[in-house]
Amino acid sequence: MKILSIHRYSPNFSNVCELPDGMDVNFYQMLPLYEDEMKYKVEHGAEALLEKFKETYPNGEFGVLDIKRKSVVSTRNEN
Repeated sequence: MKILSIHRYSPNFSNVCELPDGMDVNFYQMLPLYEDEMKYKVEHGAEALLEKFKETYPNGEFGVLDIKRKSVVSTRNEN
């Protein structure tokens, strides 16, 4: 399993929080990837892979770890 680190995606939350002293805190999330998802990312770029996640999880719920989730790029629907 591979990991992709991205700014946290959610239509409901910001990925940056400004502290009272003016410093910014950036929120990232780690997405476990299947081999075919990593291959897709290498061939098409991280943004294209994130679009696949957004199509599959339009509410931004792909940040919740689901050990049974299917690949977002696999046509075989393997776990």
